[in-house]
Amino acid sequence: MVSRAGFASLLGASFLLLLLRSAEPLGFNHRPTTAGDELSAAPSRYLTREERWMSQRLDHFSPTDHRQFKQRYFEFLDYHDDPTGPVFLRICGESSCDGLPNDYLAVIAKKFGAAVVTPEHRYYGKSSPFDSLTTDNLRFLSSKQALFDLAVFRQHYQVGRVTLYRIRSVHMNCVV
Repeated sequence: MVSRAGFASLLGASFLLLLLRSAEPLGFNHRPTTAGDELSAAPSRYLTREERWMSQRLDHFSPTDHRQFKQRYFEFLDYHDDPTGPVFLRICGESSCDGLPNDYLAVIAKKFGAAVVTPEHRYYGKSSPFDSLTTDNLRFLSSKQALFDLAVFRQHYQVGRVTLYRIRSVHMNCVV
């Protein structure tokens, strides 16, 4: 049984976590400010809102159904300059993803020289495979399909990053 003091400290810690969770993103602005530009001096809520897209299988478990849909994702590379450097995968969860938030993950990414990427969940935001959400169409909305989406996204992104760095390396070697 929990004492009153223990319960009070647990309640206080829970309240503090709620406050931290609902706090505005940290004001780390990666855009340079220019003289007379008051808007760019304000911290941005997002690291990026530039949309990227990849093809994703509608049904990862059917050997005969090869239909695909476009899955939206966001990528922030300002701190990432090493092909062997870390890539932080942020999972938007079951909601629309409007960009990469400028929050604690930006601080950690800067510290570790990491890229940050976030794919949007299937059926949410602009990543919905169907215009109509009928019962038949919703059969592809499951945690198993979503987990495989993440696995395929990871593979797609990892292969794409290696290719990009090889192209940069070849280009830089040709210039030098």
